[in-house]
Amino acid sequence: MTDHTVKDDWLDAEFSSGGWIESDEDRTFGSAFPDELLIHRGNWRDKIEDRQAVGYMNAGYSSEPFNQERESSCVYNAAAGCLQLVRNFNLGRSHEVILSPMSGYCRVARSRHSGSTMSGALEETSQYGLLPSSGHGQPGTFRHTFHENAPFARERQLPNGWKDTARHFRTLEWLRIDDREQFGSALLQASPMPICYGRSGHSIRGDDMVWTRGQFLCRSCNSYGLSGDDGWLYDTERLWAIGGAWACRVVTLPDDPTRPTE
Repeated sequence: MTDHTVKDDWLDAEFSSGGWIESDEDRTFGSAFPDELLIHRGNWRDKIEDRQAVGYMNAGYSSEPFNQERESSCVYNAAAGCLQLVRNFNLGRSHEVILSPMSGYCRVARSRHSGSTMSGALEETSQYGLLPSSGHGQPGTFRHTFHENAPFARERQLPNGWKDTARHFRTLEWLRIDDREQFGSALLQASPMPICYGRSGHSIRGDDMVWTRGQFLCRSCNSYGLSGDDGWLYDTERLWAIGGAWACRVVTLPDDPTRPTE
């Protein structure tokens, strides 16, 4: 198996800001990780090799990384990225809808830099969903859209009736990650299960696993634009969040992808 090339400054990157605030409720949110989805650590390298052989990397279903700019909306950027990746896998990139992290963050944030708890943000995206971004060419016309990240907005600035559109873009199941075997197993599923996790006060999306330098690395999509490996960074196991991470398993999908809100 060929090692994946990872430069030193892409590995275990330090973050100076983000917006994730840990809370006690975080550790009880979400469904338990099913035993039948566990992949034994001894099989991880074979799984990675199988994925390389068919050219399968979850980045193929992922849009360009978000850029939260000066907002502390990282959890919503990570959650939106998880939702988009799973949706793209099921519908294809031609039906991708770019979502607005700010359409969720503005509903819970007290101020631009107040941040949000992981479980609170994920529950919000599950219950109400997110609006399509107004800053991209989208596959279809939507009654309601919202800007992606900046500038910071208040909930009252959302368009009237926004819930009618947002409900079509929800995550229906988040699986709680309680140990590293679950973390690695989620990354190696045949159907993508990207992970929303937090570390160093920042929330990022883990979307695949690679083997290099004699260790397993989580390939993570950051929300500071195209930094690192075209937007991706790599975390060693010591930074895989335990009790503060959730895998996105099921999202809303339209019967007709050409009519995503009908």
